[in-house]
Amino acid sequence: MDVSAIEFGADFVETIEKALRSCEAAIVIIGKDWLKATDALGRRRLDDRHDFVRLEVSTALKRGVRVIPVLVGGATMPRENLPAGLVPLKRRQPLQFSDQDWEHNVDQLISALGQATGLSAKKKSAPAVKEELSRDDTVATLRQKFQPLPPPFHLPLADVLPKASMEAIRKSRRLVFHTAGDTGGAMRREIQHIVAHHMQEQFAAPRPQDRPAFFYHLGDVVFFYGGAEYYYDQFYKPYARYPAPIFAIPGNHDGAVDPKRPASSLEAFVRNFCAATPHHTPEAGDSARTAMTQPNPFWTLDSPLATFIGLYTNIPEGGMLDDFQNTWLVTELKNAPSDRALILAMHHPVYSLSSPPMSSKYMAGVLDGAMKASGRYPDIVLASHVMNYQRFTRTAGGRQIPFLVVGAGGYPRLRLMQKQSNGEPLRTPFSMPGQKGVTLESYCADRHGFMRMTVTRKKLTGDYFAVPGRGQQKTAAAERVDSFALALEKHRLT
Repeated sequence: MDVSAIEFGADFVETIEKALRSCEAAIVIIGKDWLKATDALGRRRLDDRHDFVRLEVSTALKRGVRVIPVLVGGATMPRENLPAGLVPLKRRQPLQFSDQDWEHNVDQLISALGQATGLSAKKKSAPAVKEELSRDDTVATLRQKFQPLPPPFHLPLADVLPKASMEAIRKSRRLVFHTAGDTGGAMRREIQHIVAHHMQEQFAAPRPQDRPAFFYHLGDVVFFYGGAEYYYDQFYKPYARYPAPIFAIPGNHDGAVDPKRPASSLEAFVRNFCAATPHHTPEAGDSARTAMTQPNPFWTLDSPLATFIGLYTNIPEGGMLDDFQNTWLVTELKNAPSDRALILAMHHPVYSLSSPPMSSKYMAGVLDGAMKASGRYPDIVLASHVMNYQRFTRTAGGRQIPFLVVGAGGYPRLRLMQKQSNGEPLRTPFSMPGQKGVTLESYCADRHGFMRMTVTRKKLTGDYFAVPGRGQQKTAAAERVDSFALALEKHRLT
């Protein structure tokens, strides 16, 4: 109860007992420090028999009220060092709350309260039903078509962009967006800010339809662990002036847990990218950016000109998907609209000629299996993880599929490329050894950068921009170092 509501001069013990006499259920919220919380003198609060929390909980237990422990912030049920009056608490079945299952947990709590109070049995009386339908009603009912269930983990772009922006995309039949990964500016934050600055510069394009609608992040938002304490410096601050929404799939570092600061894997990512509603998170600090409302760490973004299927390839090197996500991928490929571009995004790349090699045979097998099972090929595959830029073309099923590694978004250390057998740099086009039909078309391993992509009904184009590097003026313009165009109808690069 709210102790500030107790009237002046009232006996707070009697007030608490009176309030609990009218209660059928009591919720005890327990965090990690619940047992060891101290007062101003450093004494443990639960050892004070006059402490309000101790009084309320012990009184509820004594009176036989249904006491529901709710564990938050990764807390566990206290089993030891409980005062005598609180010992029965450890026998009460707790409800664990997590950021990932918040809405489900709330429903569980509501249901438990309903059972404890008997309110769940009290239902509103149903409206009166006609004894029989009219002929018109019967015909209308019989003509209704089968209604499929909504696909899992989908977010329409129209739910995020302003109505005017969506109208501009539909009218121009043109969707422009940024993409990059491995942006977390650990150690040297200046580089990430330079990349972000040049991304922002492209919003000065004279024609509104040439301005990016959003930034699709390919993972590793923060380094080296996905802790909440890194989000302000490595995400909110660098993109404080980026004037468009930012979507993301997690990278391996986003899911990694610091052993010195235990937390749930992806806890901070989910809080900042998979919120139920847009809101200002604690990590955002003085940034005006609100949490994104993606439905899940792996998810699908629906837009008028492209479908984006984003995977979470987890933490192990080379990536890993469980059976559920594998099945989900096949279903998403199979059900993706055929009248628009199909873009597949993942953090771990299928192909890479970096040094050391960082291709993923596992993800290659996952993709091949999903394409075979669904009968559908993505038009392009985006990845990061390797801190440089590489563009491959794979010929499969009579079509050319670009595979991009866009991993130089801000993390300071760039990844070198392999060399030819004579020690010389790779010359493109370069056929990838041991990979039939896979060719390295272009790469940039000595400067950070980002990709700007444009999608129309007939074509998907990409332009990779490298930002000023060492020995160059930081204010110099970003340089376009690679471009490609894919004809969507013929599935050929032009």
